[in-house]
Amino acid sequence: SPTSNTSYTVFGEAANGCITAVVKNISTLTSPTVAISGSTVVCAGVFVPLIGSGATTYTWSTGAFTSSITISPTITTTYTLTGKNANVCTKTATVLITVNPLPILNVSTSNTLLCTGQTSTISVLGATSYTWSNNTNGTAIVVTPSTTSNYTVSGTDAIGCQNSSIFTQSVTICTDIVAVHALNTSVIVFPNPNNGEFTIQSQIADVIIITSELGQTIETIELNSLNNYTSKLNNLSSGVYFLIGSNTKQKVVITN
Repeated sequence: SPTSNTSYTVFGEAANGCITAVVKNISTLTSPTVAISGSTVVCAGVFVPLIGSGATTYTWSTGAFTSSITISPTITTTYTLTGKNANVCTKTATVLITVNPLPILNVSTSNTLLCTGQTSTISVLGATSYTWSNNTNGTAIVVTPSTTSNYTVSGTDAIGCQNSSIFTQSVTICTDIVAVHALNTSVIVFPNPNNGEFTIQSQIADVIIITSELGQTIETIELNSLNNYTSKLNNLSSGVYFLIGSNTKQKVVITN
């Protein structure tokens, strides 16, 4: 396995003691210096180029026969390049591409189902910095959509890998139910039905008793000038409830 031009001599001796020598000249050809350049640490799924040099023709372990390839590995992978020069000599180079996983974004909302005009806060965790589809940055945005809407957030982790997630904020048209009027006063409950959060409002001071379908008293609320005759509730379990006004003698059915 000579590295340069070399002569090899073999001596043969016959039974009669005669010796013969044979010389063989071995000429060596220059091998290519094959190298691979490109990023060796990438984010999963991101397209990056690998560039081969030093030879005339190339063969990659991916099956490509060009000097450069574009890769998008999802796991850490070794790539091999075999280069051949004009002397038909070959040389091989390898490169290890380390793949970092993308951040996993967890998106949530403070209110899964909004009534038209209501507001929710959409929050995200799982990365280091965030950019929302409305061009704002941060871990949360406050939205007041009039219809069911999609919001996209992109998150970048500490090593620069980026992922995105689309969150759908549901919106429904809620119907307000106004109880029967008595002496030009009324108790209003809105939205009704609702998703667990609703407002009780009266035009006069009143005591509102909330009962279950079975007649069990769940809560008693006093509406007066101190609370502007208004109270908000958000702690009732799903179900149907009755609101009875002591002064207005009204009865309102709400679906939660």
